[in-house]
Amino acid sequence: MPSENKEGEVDYWRQLDIFAPSNFKKPITVIGVGATGSYIVWLLAKMGCKDITVYDFDEVENHNLPNQVFGLADVGKKKVDALAKAVEASTGIKIKAVSKKFTKGSLKGIVFVLTDTMESRKTIWESSIRYQLKVDLMIETRMEAEGGRVYAIKPAMPKQIAGYEKTLYSDAEAEESPCTRRAIAPTVATLAGIATFTMINFANNKSFANEVIVSLSPLVTLSKNF
Repeated sequence: MPSENKEGEVDYWRQLDIFAPSNFKKPITVIGVGATGSYIVWLLAKMGCKDITVYDFDEVENHNLPNQVFGLADVGKKKVDALAKAVEASTGIKIKAVSKKFTKGSLKGIVFVLTDTMESRKTIWESSIRYQLKVDLMIETRMEAEGGRVYAIKPAMPKQIAGYEKTLYSDAEAEESPCTRRAIAPTVATLAGIATFTMINFANNKSFANEVIVSLSPLVTLSKNF
């Protein structure tokens, strides 16, 4: 039944048997708030996650609007600032917006790595996540035109580290595929939902796959552990 909420507060009662925000204490860092990143932050806030830090140095452009959560009024603004304003207006949650490029730093809790290039993801992984005991889980998404992949890795587990590093490739290889340069909102939302629910499963001590491969046309989903 709905709880006795004060006016202006969000009531989470419909989700409490799946995810109770009051029981989730880990900090969340989202590096890159473009397509999947902006959707993931939006979903996390809608679920009631309050300790969210976001990093991005880009501004909102018109071509971002079809597949990111930003609106026409956000064009020209810093992505992190526009996202923080939208999240607070919708949920009352104030995320920490850092308008700079993240390459190296101290991270902990849950980390989503969603930058624009494979090289930057590899740099962040090697400098700030791999073998870092304070990072409980890293989640990364890779998008194609009609599908993509979601990775979830415990950075202190050697087997998962080895399996994940086999999936890394260069920016030159990424540019060879025209699919990586196309994006549509339903694909973005699907990958963001899988990534977010992976975190929910982790929080609930349930199993989750290290790699999920999704095709939306035709609809096929494959998953495996390293």
